[in-house]
Amino acid sequence: MVCNWFIYSWNNLFNCKVKKITDKLPESRVKSNEKWNENNKERMRYLRSQSSAKSFINNRATLNDISELKELLKKRERKLE
Repeated sequence: MVCNWFIYSWNNLFNCKVKKITDKLPESRVKSNEKWNENNKERMRYLRSQSSAKSFINNRATLNDISELKELLKKRERKLE
């Protein structure tokens, strides 16, 4: 038998509303952010990719991954020169 407090806690977990960061911002700021996002989709894609790459290197990469990435970076550097 499941305790009543467990059922109550479980229900509260799924019934509570999650506050978004934008809930605290003025409406004009939210609109400005949306407009910037709409006009700068490529920049957002670039920043998201950059962040993912840094996060992977810092948090998940193995020694094999790092050596492979070094080779890829050398090739990319030669291509850009």
